[in-house]
Amino acid sequence: DGKLTHQDSTGTSETLGRGSMQFMSAGTGITHSEQNLGGVPLRFMQIWILPRESGLEPAYGGYDGTTPPAKAARQNQLQHLVGDKRADPSTCVGGALPPVLIEQDCNIHVAELDAGASVQLPIAAGRQAYVVCAEGAAELSGGKGTPLGLTRHEAARISGDGPLVITAGDSKAHVLLLEMKAG
Repeated sequence: DGKLTHQDSTGTSETLGRGSMQFMSAGTGITHSEQNLGGVPLRFMQIWILPRESGLEPAYGGYDGTTPPAKAARQNQLQHLVGDKRADPSTCVGGALPPVLIEQDCNIHVAELDAGASVQLPIAAGRQAYVVCAEGAAELSGGKGTPLGLTRHEAARISGDGPLVITAGDSKAHVLLLEMKAG
């Protein structure tokens, strides 16, 4: 909810709304600010992912999640938002690179699920997932062990070798899923 405005020392200024994503790599140096310039309360998650190497050039980018195609892409399905710049597109969900590419072996997916709707992502051996329930309630299952329920603002780490199934509870759920090498 709300809108987040980013400004930085490279001259970039961008305002993003619900479902949007921004990324920044400080690299060799950048100063920035993020603020809510509007009157609507702002909710957002800030996630830090260390790049695979230091000394990279500063970079910033955004993905506008407020457009009708962006909203449809995450409705009752996983939308692959972030991936590794060095990934082979054929290994990505849907066979295409996501809109945001970073210097790390990490994928970020998002879904807004109607009550009872499910999405599934295979988690390979040696990989793990970190799932955040941003809104509503969801159940995580995968054929191993007891299903795990998450409610708003709860998260869980899942180790791989098999499918991860995320099912919304009795109302809508908004989930964020980070998938990466276990370690």
